Amino acid sequence: MNATSARAETGATSLILMGTAFGMNRVQQRIGDVLVSDSVFLYDDRHAVDAGDAARLASILEAIGRVVDNGTSDRWTLVRRVRAFLGSGYALRYPSARRPASGTCIERFRRIASELERTGELERVMIGTFLSGGARIESARFLEDLITSILAMDSPIIGGEMEAIGVVSASTPGDIDEPGWIVVKGIADFADAPSRAEIETNRTGAARSSARVVLRALQVPAILD
Repeated sequence: MNATSARAETGATSLILMGTAFGMNRVQQRIGDVLVSDSVFLYDDRHAVDAGDAARLASILEAIGRVVDNGTSDRWTLVRRVRAFLGSGYALRYPSARRPASGTCIERFRRIASELERTGELERVMIGTFLSGGARIESARFLEDLITSILAMDSPIIGGEMEAIGVVSASTPGDIDEPGWIVVKGIADFADAPSRAEIETNRTGAARSSARVVLRALQVPAILD
């Protein structure tokens, strides 16, 4: 049963997608960390259009503007984007690819994340944007190119997976809290060959971590107020 059918048959007011995902940063993240979506970026929802000199210049200027707005930490991203636009001859457009999760759900898990950090418990929770699409990513280079093609956002990309389109499609356009949906997944790999070779070992523990965090959110009355 897909998420749309499940919502129709059960009248669900909240949809939580659990499971495993890939992480983005081996330094700041570790296997078993739990990722929570404040939004999902559907990277397959894109248009590839021919880009003449004017269009490429406009895209580069837009990228520069984003970097200026976000400070100097994105300079290398800008360099890569400029090189990509100058060499490709086409540009990618994402007209409506980023879908926000329920604000109510985000706040619940944000409070759980703070509590876990304060008490020093095993689970660590990170909140940000998920990449979601049809590609089974096992290449660090492909992932880098994919991220390079996406303009900087106000929410960091924390991981990715392939199933979030299901809960996104079950939501009501224009009303992010009806039904409330969110993605909660444990890191099982880092979308490259070395970690993918160990994913079978990591998957069960990562899924259990996500389930424990969700269960904790549902069991604490203060989180549900």
